[in-house]
Amino acid sequence: MTLFFRNCKVLPMTAAAGEPNCFDGYVGVEGRRIALVTADAAAAEAWRAVHVGAREIDGRGGILMPGLVNTHCHMAMTLQRSYADDMALMEWLNDHIWPFEARQTDDDIRVGALLGAAEMLLGGVTSVVDMYWSEAAVFDAVDRAGMRALLCASSIRGSKPSKATCPRSSRNARDRRASVRDWRLMPPTPVRRRICDAGWRPAVVTASR
Repeated sequence: MTLFFRNCKVLPMTAAAGEPNCFDGYVGVEGRRIALVTADAAAAEAWRAVHVGAREIDGRGGILMPGLVNTHCHMAMTLQRSYADDMALMEWLNDHIWPFEARQTDDDIRVGALLGAAEMLLGGVTSVVDMYWSEAAVFDAVDRAGMRALLCASSIRGSKPSKATCPRSSRNARDRRASVRDWRLMPPTPVRRRICDAGWRPAVVTASR
């Protein structure tokens, strides 16, 4: 699809020092490629003449900018919104969220993730880093929504929380292996950060599996 945006307030995020952050201009898109970004009306008209039949969109009153990036998300947790509020973290997790998640099916997670994707796209978020259970189901949602995504399978290890406290954690090991095999999702990988040996060594063992 070829698109031609006119009457736009363009915010390219590439302005050099001393240049205005945004300008009134035009943007042309060919397929998945941004082919034109200009404030020059003559250049825009020349591009438009070459691309006869392009869908024209009047951007008057709006801002045209790169998509936002959500760098930490649990998309499927839209289903838990307002399920339990105003309490301490571990009470929230142990007594409400983890029992809820233990009963969730892959279809539940897929629906919650699709709702999360729709909300983000409506808010201008086009890329997401997501961590959750049954990440293959989340993959289905972002694939259907057309979002860019880095999907990371979740893993909880150690005595707190225990597998009994977080029943989804032990089950997710099987989900994670299936995700890597079937969808080629990113397997869990140790991340360099300041934590104690007790924290990172089990993560290395899990990642190697």
